[in-house]
Amino acid sequence: MKILILNKHVQDSIGGSEIQCDLIAMNLKKFGHDVTYGIIHPKKNRYELGYDVAVLKKNYFTSLYRTLKKVRPEIVYWRHNKNYLLLTALFVRLFRAKFIFAVSSLSDTKRWRRSGIIPLGSDEKFKKNFFSPKELAKLLISVKNSVKSFVNFFGFHFVDGVVALNADYVHKTPPKKQITIHNSMLLNHIPFEWDKPFIVWVSNLKPVKHPEKYVELSAHFVDTGVDFLMVGAQRRKQYEFVRDREKLPPNLRFLGPKPVEEVNGILRASLFMVHTCDPEGFGNNFIQAWLNAKPTVSLFFDPESMIRNNKIGFFSGSMEQMVRDVKNLIENEPLRLQMGRKAEKFARENFDPEKNARRLEKFLREFQKK
Repeated sequence: MKILILNKHVQDSIGGSEIQCDLIAMNLKKFGHDVTYGIIHPKKNRYELGYDVAVLKKNYFTSLYRTLKKVRPEIVYWRHNKNYLLLTALFVRLFRAKFIFAVSSLSDTKRWRRSGIIPLGSDEKFKKNFFSPKELAKLLISVKNSVKSFVNFFGFHFVDGVVALNADYVHKTPPKKQITIHNSMLLNHIPFEWDKPFIVWVSNLKPVKHPEKYVELSAHFVDTGVDFLMVGAQRRKQYEFVRDREKLPPNLRFLGPKPVEEVNGILRASLFMVHTCDPEGFGNNFIQAWLNAKPTVSLFFDPESMIRNNKIGFFSGSMEQMVRDVKNLIENEPLRLQMGRKAEKFARENFDPEKNARRLEKFLREFQKK
């Protein structure tokens, strides 16, 4: 098959979908397919990779047209949320290729984009400053993004198939052919050492990830001899405080962003991982923790109820319960190790890159021209 993958690239942006597309491209190439990765919003002019690359420069639609004309793919695998979806799907149809949309988050299945919308009626600071230029600008951006989301949702009517990373998100969009294929991760790791036992939180710092909840959690365990490490990119002003040790509990350390191999090493050396994010797509950090035989304690999200059903950690549901769950895992080493072993076995069975690429390959073959 001639396959064109469209997304940002992991060499430019270390994110869940970018990691997955790189793994998919490598495996489909290994299986003998003609794979081209169309890199959206590239930060470099050249990429040395194990598969062909098309760099989609600043004028996205002009670059997309040229790429489609040059590659002439049978299948386009899209993993860039609903951004540009409607026009991209129409371009792909113009070239008579089949268009596969990969659902990466719950918001991909919604008509309206709700994340980032200002909480009207509940935020006292917002109500007080409603007519300030700054707050009005935020509101306009939020409305603009929601309208874009609504318009691009119509692109699903030109989508041939959907691949969802979470079974809960299947058949939430119009296309008839849909399948669940979970994310995958590699076990490559760089050894990591720390002078105390530690727990780890892994994500980029933004509101939907609730890093402040992890900071609050760490304050409950200052006198336990256990450190709380944070790994992720901090680009938002509201989270600048994590860089100031004096503003943090003494047992909390912010390590900044790390590549996948280093994150694996940190997880491998940890006691377990804490997750405070809102319900999202799936979360590569879950898979990384489980593959490294570490249970997870999650505040708000249990994808497909995997944590509860497989007893590979705790789904807390509240801060009070999370404190109890974390205390339990710190103090109960046999339980922690038992959950970790179950987590590793479960992850190896369900999140293997080659097995999942084979499942995707089988699904894509359904769309080949007969």
